[in-house]
Amino acid sequence: MIARSTSAAIAWSHLALRFIRPLIGVLTMIAIICAPLAIVFQNEAFAAVQQHFGEPASAYPASHVAALIVCGAIVLGLVWLFLKTLTAIVMSAERADPITVQNAERLAFMGWIMVAIQLFKYPTAWLGLIVETAFKGPTSTVEVSGTLLGIIAVLTLFLLSSIVRSGAAARTYPEGAI
Repeated sequence: MIARSTSAAIAWSHLALRFIRPLIGVLTMIAIICAPLAIVFQNEAFAAVQQHFGEPASAYPASHVAALIVCGAIVLGLVWLFLKTLTAIVMSAERADPITVQNAERLAFMGWIMVAIQLFKYPTAWLGLIVETAFKGPTSTVEVSGTLLGIIAVLTLFLLSSIVRSGAAARTYPEGAI
């Protein structure tokens, strides 16, 4: 018989992940579908930009808009992968067995996903600046800075991975052994 965790936090986390993960997956698919549409329907999009912003500063940058949408899809895909990995950890916690080498590897993988998300903001911001400048003119600015919270999240995930790995290794020693 498998022991089950009775923690309300774990149960609520699993429930939230069951809702959020498919939602992120759908948003990722929508972004993937929209990227080529930004090029195919560039004339219609340009007309909408003209109607909203007035006469744009330059021609509609269809390829940059498509690339910006692809960047968004990649980040959404990384978030989906992060949540999928987190779901596996929550499920192992539901089975009352969270201190495993597999969970240590999952936490390290989540750390690398967060590194990728943190690094991906730079090309995304650059493309966003190109698109916004085309619509609004050279007065557009995009501020990109390294966030302390992102760095702390990455360090925390790698630290937790190390702690869980040590805990899993300690569980393999026979009781009473030093």
